[in-house]
Amino acid sequence: MQRNDPEFFYSFDLDDDSRLSNVLWVHPRSRAAYEEFNDVVSFDTTYLVNRYKLPFATIVGVNHHGQSILLGCALISHEDVNTFKWLFMTWLEAMEDVPEKFKGVTDYDSACLEFKAVIYDSLTIEMFERNWNEFVVKHGLERNEWLSKLYVDREYWVPIYLNHTFWAGMVSTQRSESMHAYFDGYVNSMSTLKQFVEQYEIAMCDKNEKEFYADFKSKNTVVNCISVFKWEQQFQKAFTNSIFKLVQEEIKRMWYCHVIQPTEEGRREADNEPGIERHKIMEKSIINNRFRGSLFMM
Repeated sequence: MQRNDPEFFYSFDLDDDSRLSNVLWVHPRSRAAYEEFNDVVSFDTTYLVNRYKLPFATIVGVNHHGQSILLGCALISHEDVNTFKWLFMTWLEAMEDVPEKFKGVTDYDSACLEFKAVIYDSLTIEMFERNWNEFVVKHGLERNEWLSKLYVDREYWVPIYLNHTFWAGMVSTQRSESMHAYFDGYVNSMSTLKQFVEQYEIAMCDKNEKEFYADFKSKNTVVNCISVFKWEQQFQKAFTNSIFKLVQEEIKRMWYCHVIQPTEEGRREADNEPGIERHKIMEKSIINNRFRGSLFMM
């Protein structure tokens, strides 16, 4: 498959007796998708065990239609620390451009290891900033355009900046389970390694067609606005139809909220807490047609 497409990635891991221990492969489409949709990744090994007793592992993301996308597959011999370490490091190798971007850097191998340590071992934002600057100066990379762009976008990809609540809807095993159901039509516990790779290619083609169809449908159909808010029109133009419908669900919830301006006492309380403005929001209960109150701070 790599001879047919140089962008196809695979890697084998052998044991001490030179027997196949683990194998990971990533389709070119997956590598391209990861460039755009790398915010949240789900990893799961509970789908099935093939005829060689190797668990089938999937790496799953979410695209701009809210669809699950496959970012890599693996057959692994054990579910232990060493196996997972090999799998994740190999998968990152397939997805990252570090080797190409660091060409010409003195002590290249050491620089790559240091770069990954800066990213993954920084325990605070201050530590990351300090380590990043030291790394750039040490290796003379102050004018490296790729690194400069990465640094500008650091809040979107460096782990220490991502301690917030956005998980692209993947706060449970739902994404992995949906991918399991998808693969049910292509592989089973008796599939050989050769069949796994062949059926994987077919599954990817089918998955891509569904994504292309979703793109076409989103670009050629319009979901009407449901409110008079001007900002809803902005979401309508910027988002895919699937994501815009999620926004509209939130707008519908706003219909049942009645904002009451803060009292003088409430203003005095807010004055004692800089940066906080208090409003009382009464939420209308659909069941008994009454308002129930809650305090919202911003």
